Amino acid sequence: MIKQSKILFILCLLMQAVFIQPALAVEKAVLKQTTTIAPSVQKQSAMQSYDEATMLRSDNKRLKGLVNNLNQRITEFQNNKRFCSNGFTSSTKAGANQDCTPNGCDYVTGLCIVHPNSTNECAGGAYAWDAGRCIRTQCPSDAGGKFVRNDRGECI
Repeated sequence: MIKQSKILFILCLLMQAVFIQPALAVEKAVLKQTTTIAPSVQKQSAMQSYDEATMLRSDNKRLKGLVNNLNQRITEFQNNKRFCSNGFTSSTKAGANQDCTPNGCDYVTGLCIVHPNSTNECAGGAYAWDAGRCIRTQCPSDAGGKFVRNDRGECI
């Protein structure tokens, strides 16, 4: 048993001398060559990284500007988006109002209805649809108590 251990020990020493020592020598030689090349490669790599970072900063700044512009346009759109504040007034958050009478206001678009198709699209109350248009059904009276209408039947 002791003899076998000695033989194994000697074999290990021989293997180290034959295989491991030459491999370490080759590794040292390769490392020596790469360390002489490495500083220029590192400098080139660092310059390339710096250029890429500069480009990315520039792109990032440009994109932030675009995002700010879009956010501003969204806010303007939201403030100027029209809605119907009642059945006959088109309004904006900014306070602009448009009286749609005798026509009504379209609740989907928030705009005044230009070409009404029924009484439902008229301003309501004193207005009704008649032959493709909204007319006032109750006209104010003149001094003599008579309703004042023009030749088309519209209140004046």
